[in-house]
Amino acid sequence: MSSRNKIELVIFDWDGTICDSIGKIVTAFIQTAIQLDFEVLSRSKISEIIGLKLNDAIGLLYPSATMNQIIEFSSLYSKNYRLTAAPVLYPGIRDLLVDLVKNDISLCIATGKSSGGLDRDLRSCNLSSFFKKLKTSDTSLPKPHPNMIIEICDELFIDLSNTLMVGDTEFDILMARNAGTKSIAVTYGAHLQSKLLAAKPDLIASSTEELKICLKSMI
Repeated sequence: MSSRNKIELVIFDWDGTICDSIGKIVTAFIQTAIQLDFEVLSRSKISEIIGLKLNDAIGLLYPSATMNQIIEFSSLYSKNYRLTAAPVLYPGIRDLLVDLVKNDISLCIATGKSSGGLDRDLRSCNLSSFFKKLKTSDTSLPKPHPNMIIEICDELFIDLSNTLMVGDTEFDILMARNAGTKSIAVTYGAHLQSKLLAAKPDLIASSTEELKICLKSMI
């Protein structure tokens, strides 16, 4: 039986939280827009939708696009993303994950990526063995709906009150609030600190070192 409020499970977002991939995403998005003759948007504008399901993100950025155009954009974007440089972890992330596992904390991922994209990144970064459950945009309801977190907790038999979400977008923090779990927002990823603070995380970290301190204070 879980002891109430003792953190047993940490759920991480992937892009912009564990993986330093915001630049890769923006580059692939801009390249795709150029190739399909879409409006080329700014990095800040593209960053605002990172974390959402890809088709939903494209629809928000290009509201006049038809479904066929969105599907075409999504397919080409995925190809362009795979052709960019290999994924890179933020400094200190691997050691942070190792420390959590050593302290018997269960680790999972909830991301707006597709399951195929996440699997490729995990294998490339040699992190597949760290995570007990993976929830993606094509296997669960997208953020900020709480379903990813609820499903993970149900499958691992861990209470929501014993769970912590870590992410770099307001969608991560709102998902945690909607699920009734604690959250830590990191400001080194996609969304600005002001947007993250508006979503009301329990703690906020500006670096992986600060994230490690925040995690220690909550576990």
